[in-house]
Amino acid sequence: MQKLIFKNILLILFFNSLIFSCNSNSVNDPQLVEAAAIHEEALKIGEDVQPLIKELVQRRNSLSIQGRALTQEEQNFVDRIYALESSFENWKNNHIEVPGANHTGHNHENGSKLNLPPSEMLSMQKGFKDSILVIKERAEKLSRN
Repeated sequence: MQKLIFKNILLILFFNSLIFSCNSNSVNDPQLVEAAAIHEEALKIGEDVQPLIKELVQRRNSLSIQGRALTQEEQNFVDRIYALESSFENWKNNHIEVPGANHTGHNHENGSKLNLPPSEMLSMQKGFKDSILVIKERAEKLSRN
């Protein structure tokens, strides 16, 4: 009986080390390394865009409290800021972390964790970055109005 328990423990340790080594190797996968770099770039862009969005929200709030009816142009501007703010919040709250990546200087408490193949994770991170670039472009365009 003790031999059986010992064999089971050895078997469990073997499978755990096998699983751990597979996970460790995947961290070194070039596609995951690239995905992590893209993820960090996107988060940095998001940090840079956030003050611009806050400024636009302040402009929106200033328009909204004037005590008069807004012109159609002003209302369109307000609506576009609401949409931009919503897009940014959705982007910020729905990002996917790259498993095993060392994320520096960012709060990832909102990030989801998915176990995707490296090629899919890379593709997802490219989309994540593309999304924040579109949000940035929209924010810059609105700030020029």
